[in-house]
Amino acid sequence: MSDDIRQAILEAMAPAVEMQRLAHKAMLTTEEVAQLYGIAAGTLENMRCQNRGPAYTQLARGGKVLYSRQNVDSWLAAQAVQPRAV
Repeated sequence: MSDDIRQAILEAMAPAVEMQRLAHKAMLTTEEVAQLYGIAAGTLENMRCQNRGPAYTQLARGGKVLYSRQNVDSWLAAQAVQPRAV
């Protein structure tokens, strides 16, 4: 297999490999939550400012924000809307 083909295959697989890596992390950054769950990073930041959204940990005032996967999963489950019976 040529180096060009090998490189193309690795590049094509990169998003799936990254998603698999994120799926095993217990704590996620804002960007990782955005990537893994499809929620825009800006939306997460806005929700934090409005005291909404999933619970998070801030390491120091104005410092790095981390979300536990468990908190994000629980928050998402609580957002479920049950349709009315017709």
